[in-house]
Amino acid sequence: MKDTRSIGDRLRHTLLFNFTSLATAVPIISYATGAEVSDIGLLGVFLLAYAILLTPLFNMLFDRFDTGAGRDPDKRSVTGRLCHAVGFELCVLLPSLPLVAWWLDITLWEALLLDFGFLVYLTLYTYVFNWIYDRMYPLPEVEVC
Repeated sequence: MKDTRSIGDRLRHTLLFNFTSLATAVPIISYATGAEVSDIGLLGVFLLAYAILLTPLFNMLFDRFDTGAGRDPDKRSVTGRLCHAVGFELCVLLPSLPLVAWWLDITLWEALLLDFGFLVYLTLYTYVFNWIYDRMYPLPEVEVC
């Protein structure tokens, strides 16, 4: 059985995950919306701050769910990884709709469509990032008595 991640490991994961996602997403969104990279980047920083606060809590709860069900969190199935990725992105993107609409001066419907495209991108990003992270930083084995 695997142990859960340490606080330091969760911090490393949070920082790598969020700063890499910002660096890859800002140019894509800027191109797709026609907005300036600086405008999208500043909006991204606000959303990143929220995501940084949410990431360790969401991951800890999801890991505990897996562990409680007798699964190793770093050996999730494809379905488990998709549930993790979609669940996290919904927790980040849905509350951000009003801010995105206001910041970009678009309707809530347009913000929802933009967030849907972003959700697809970030779901794929989350899936790939966490798969790579779990291989680079596997959980330590613990003995079960």
